[in-house]
Amino acid sequence: MAKSILVLMFACLLSVANAKQKFSIALEAGATTSGISLMKKVQGSSYTGYEKTNAFIRPMAGVAMMYQPLARWSVRTGIQYWQAGSKYHLYNEANDRSYCYEVLKTQRFNKLILPLVAAYNFKLNALKCNYSIGLQKGFFLAGTYLNETTMTDYEHPEESYRVYLHRH
Repeated sequence: MAKSILVLMFACLLSVANAKQKFSIALEAGATTSGISLMKKVQGSSYTGYEKTNAFIRPMAGVAMMYQPLARWSVRTGIQYWQAGSKYHLYNEANDRSYCYEVLKTQRFNKLILPLVAAYNFKLNALKCNYSIGLQKGFFLAGTYLNETTMTDYEHPEESYRVYLHRH
């Protein structure tokens, strides 16, 4: 269930600099998304169902410091707070409709991120763009894990069960 983290950054809320300074500080706000939403059909010899993963869109905020020694090149660092995680859902039903099995899993993480990024800046018509490459060191702060498993036996209801696992 390991998924890559994609970061969508929105416009800076506040920037303390002018065009002639080489150093600037900005507040950042945006969103992170863990993976992409996928759904696939699963089928065995005695059951049919689906497996689904959902994109988990969560907020991020931080403070960025940028040094721009040349007009087209810059280096950015700072500190960011991210929330990330994943959602997973599995549902199987017997071909003879005698039982169904369902698993729901949710993970949530709070992280502190320290980025170090180099960027090449350019203009695309009136839009300011950049290509960036760098590292983002993450530190785990806190998290939760929820796993709910349900097995419903339609022929023998007394054998049905539900299990919850919740960790902090």
